[in-house]
Amino acid sequence: MVAAFLALALAQTPTVNPGWVVAFQRDNGIWVSRADGHGLRKIVAKGQDPRWSPDGKRLAYYRDGAIHVFSFAARKDALAGAVHCKPDSFMNRCYIDWDPRTPIILCASISGDGIQLIGADEGNTILKAEGVTYCPRWSPSGRELAFARDGDIWLAHRDLHQIRMETFDYYGNANRLAPLAMFNDAESGGSAETPFWVDELEWTRDERRLVFHFQRQGGSGVSEIGYLDLRRTRGTLHSNISGFSYATHWILGKDRMAFSPAICPDGETLSYVAIDDNGDLSLYVCAWDGSHRRRILRDVENPDWRPVLRTEKPQ
Repeated sequence: MVAAFLALALAQTPTVNPGWVVAFQRDNGIWVSRADGHGLRKIVAKGQDPRWSPDGKRLAYYRDGAIHVFSFAARKDALAGAVHCKPDSFMNRCYIDWDPRTPIILCASISGDGIQLIGADEGNTILKAEGVTYCPRWSPSGRELAFARDGDIWLAHRDLHQIRMETFDYYGNANRLAPLAMFNDAESGGSAETPFWVDELEWTRDERRLVFHFQRQGGSGVSEIGYLDLRRTRGTLHSNISGFSYATHWILGKDRMAFSPAICPDGETLSYVAIDDNGDLSLYVCAWDGSHRRRILRDVENPDWRPVLRTEKPQ
């Protein structure tokens, strides 16, 4: 019995490969480090919100009103395009994501004025979206586009027969996946007026889970991490008109004050940022049920794990 219990505990314990590489923001610059803290180095002196390309060879980030891309092969930085929907201040986010199927980068400021497409050779276009819309996240296959709108999670489907560079109104053709924003009794209307909302999203590689951050508007009082277990459905009911049904799971609880959820390259381990006992922002990992929590790096903001391709061996 004791042996069975120990075997179960070990199976749930996150195994962090020291060769995994994470990019993050520190002291107004962009840094990378291995998961064991070795190989720490500053990539650029000024920047925020780093995001790895799907092949793990480039790093997009925001700086001074524009999206820049750092190439690790060329060891140099290049300007990708100006950002029209700029963050209101350096403390606010510029959400960046790479399209897995085209050389397009999505970006959106926390102001939610619109989603902008930036291509290396195609110029850039702004997509205006209804309500406060931000945090666009392509699924790894590029089939689904999840984003936050008015505090809820929305989903748009891509027609794989119509892969193209030009603008397509995914946001106007989306359906609400999960209505998670909360209302006060006296409120009516859009979720943009609610005190609790979703503002960060991440897909698992198998696209069966969608992790989110849920907070009180203004960033005080509540900060939780949860995930949706997704299951494809025919969408016959209004509740699953998005084409998915889901079950909601809460991972850490309100007392953790955790944010910036990310999924480690193995898909079995979660990471998040929380304030440690010294008052510093630290990177933690845990199992999907929130257990076996442990700190791996200090002084980390907005982390993003470098993808490990299936043909690539861990370092």
